[in-house]
Amino acid sequence: MKTLFFLIVLSLFCGASTGAEETFYFVASYGNGDKGAIHTLAIDESSGRLQPQSIYQDIQYAYYIALSPDGKTLYATHGKPIGDGARREFVSAFRVSEDGKLSLLGSRPAHGKSACFVDTNGKVLVLANYQGGTVVSYPLAADGSIGERSSLIQHVGSSVNAERQEGPHAHAALFGPSGKRVFVPDLGADRIFSYRADPGAASLTPTAQESVATNAGAGPRHVRFHPNQKWMYGINELTGSITRYDFDIDSGQLTRRETVTTLPADYAGDNGCADLAITPDGRFLYGTNRGHDSIAAYRIGKGGLLEPISITSSGGKSPQNLEITPDGEFLLAANMGGNNIAVFAIEPATGKLSKSATRYPIPHPACIIAPPAH
Repeated sequence: MKTLFFLIVLSLFCGASTGAEETFYFVASYGNGDKGAIHTLAIDESSGRLQPQSIYQDIQYAYYIALSPDGKTLYATHGKPIGDGARREFVSAFRVSEDGKLSLLGSRPAHGKSACFVDTNGKVLVLANYQGGTVVSYPLAADGSIGERSSLIQHVGSSVNAERQEGPHAHAALFGPSGKRVFVPDLGADRIFSYRADPGAASLTPTAQESVATNAGAGPRHVRFHPNQKWMYGINELTGSITRYDFDIDSGQLTRRETVTTLPADYAGDNGCADLAITPDGRFLYGTNRGHDSIAAYRIGKGGLLEPISITSSGGKSPQNLEITPDGEFLLAANMGGNNIAVFAIEPATGKLSKSATRYPIPHPACIIAPPAH
């Protein structure tokens, strides 16, 4: 019997025995065999402890996942082994039932290698392929299923890090606040590309700006928009830093501003940043360090400036992805190399993370998705 143990205030689905609504979180496990899966979890709003609800196991190397705006369809990038260590990449759509279980609607080829990011505005699906640096779009049917590919854009460019930036590496494809533009940080080209998404044809075309340059050698990986729609923040994998960009929602123009470090001043080891998240109220931002295995916290100050708060252990190895609960009370970190999800309480006045975290064991967690806020 479901009880208030599993319930939180903001939620997607009805059906709990108390008459309240239940929220589900989805986690992609990047592994083969029984280690590859998409997990459905619930969270205890008082303790932050995660509880298993269901698991979809007919999938391997699930990497990045996204929910449709109405929360009724989940999309996942994944790979199918074809021998000699190679994999064929796909993106699949799943119907989400009221109890959080997934059922396959269909799959499409990713048209590239290392499909590392997927996003949707409800009408168009976009996908980034890291190896080779391509961006792909697909139309979506009324039931959320994926149509035939409508765009494939090949990035070009390289930068100063000869080992990691020998060519383009598209690392994300994120819809902007209006849902009309797509922003693609390319680690290899040291640029953030921008595209206009045609809702009818589901095609992508470059915007007037086309792209904005990052700092040389930064290696931009993921971007997130502030709730006020005036700023975009990008986390840079190669230099351990976060950059703020001014954003004009009418024109889609980006202007690069200041960059801040994610690392302690005395740290000299290897590191690669992965993901960032902003609290729903727009007051705090968090970024992950893989190598230092920590989460850097910032207060978002006047004009969008990032003011360092603290750097906290991620509760495991290689924090790959972050998610914040819709109420802003907890931060979830997917420690992909540590095989766990660490859940931290966010101190509402200061933005500091709790020194200790509850941990949920899960094989190779690569991505966590919270339900859309309503």
